[in-house]
Amino acid sequence: MRIFVLMIFSLFSLFSYGCSQDMKETENEIIKFDPTFKENLEKRNTLRKMISEQESLYSGKKSKIEEQIRLLRAKDGELSRQNALVIGNIRQQIEPERRQLQRAIIETKRDYDRVMASLAQINKDIREINKLVKKKDDLSLTQEELSTWNDRLSTLMKRRTLKESERIDLQRKISVTKMKLKVMKI
Repeated sequence: MRIFVLMIFSLFSLFSYGCSQDMKETENEIIKFDPTFKENLEKRNTLRKMISEQESLYSGKKSKIEEQIRLLRAKDGELSRQNALVIGNIRQQIEPERRQLQRAIIETKRDYDRVMASLAQINKDIREINKLVKKKDDLSLTQEELSTWNDRLSTLMKRRTLKESERIDLQRKISVTKMKLKVMKI
């Protein structure tokens, strides 16, 4: 009951004196009315002081941690830059082999193009000789001339087989060299 009266009196005092009145005067009024309440105010003041000290301690620790975080972030940034530089240098060590593979691809493609051009010419010659042999009666070719053209055709067919084999080998070499280049990425 006494607490209830004290609470009503405190509220009444706050409203009657206004919110801007000095808290110390309000506390003195309460103590005049109930001297035992002084212990509660002292406990409150002690707890307020403990809270303030704890908040100050926390704030100090937090500031130190934030500074450490800032330093660690700066160190992380520097380490990241150093790491990227080292990795870049390591990657550069494989570049001579990669350039050699790239040159090999270019050279092999040139060889392939030459073989394809040669094959095209051989196929053209074979077609022309076949047309000529088919028209042997119209052209009145002798048996000796026909034999010469057939020998030439046979030679061209052998050359075509060799060039086809060479073309396949070059195609395979290009494909394998491209795979080598691909797996040499770091």
